[in-house]
Amino acid sequence: MKKLLSLLPLALVLYFLHVRYDALQIASRTVSDTEIQQRVIARIAAQKEQVLSHLQGSNSDYLRMGSETFSFAQPQVRRLQIAGSRQELDTLRLNRLQWVEASERSAFGFKETDFKLAQPVFMNGEDLKKFLVFIEGVSIDPYIAKEKRPQLVIRDFELKRKMIGSEEVYAINLHLTQRTK
Repeated sequence: MKKLLSLLPLALVLYFLHVRYDALQIASRTVSDTEIQQRVIARIAAQKEQVLSHLQGSNSDYLRMGSETFSFAQPQVRRLQIAGSRQELDTLRLNRLQWVEASERSAFGFKETDFKLAQPVFMNGEDLKKFLVFIEGVSIDPYIAKEKRPQLVIRDFELKRKMIGSEEVYAINLHLTQRTK
């Protein structure tokens, strides 16, 4: 019995060391988790700063002003004029980008404006490339993206292949958010 009682202090010391070791491991995990969170927060802050610097000087009328330069499906219009297809020709002549402002809000140091197309727009393949360069800001040969453009986030994009007469065109419907500083 005395031998067992003499081992009791050693057992208590080992137990308390084990409890302290577990607490130290928990603290170590907490520190490493905090370091990881700090790196993520720093990365997000850097990305936010990059977006804000990109948006610096961006044109808040980019969509409206840029939309005026587009005239879609012109080869198809010319062929339909020759063929004399009146109804389809009228459809393509009224073919313009008309943006409807849905809502506007400010968040995180920039202004967000939601836009929708008033009606679908008909485009041929080349028009579609040119339009995507305008919206996405990525160059597609031979079209080059403009500098100082706002960030445009596509919320909904609908593309349908249509036949107007014997001409293949694409009906585009779009809802997007424009971010400017």
